[in-house]
Amino acid sequence: AVEAVAALATGDLFDRYGGRVLLLVPPVVAAVPPRVFGPTLAAVLGGVVLWGVATGVLDSTVKAYVAGLV
Repeated sequence: AVEAVAALATGDLFDRYGGRVLLLVPPVVAAVPPRVFGPTLAAVLGGVVLWGVATGVLDSTVKAYVAGLV
């Protein structure tokens, strides 16, 4: 569910700002491991949500970016 919402949101941002939206991916992905392996359930769920956001960004935006390049 998080991936779908993130894909919709970043697809809209991609239409407005182009490939610069992909600069969001590295910081989001870097924030996942400390949370997923965190000590509390809330931290773990936060990591799962961040991973869903990163996957949504990649699924929608990378495909659109590559299509634009081709």
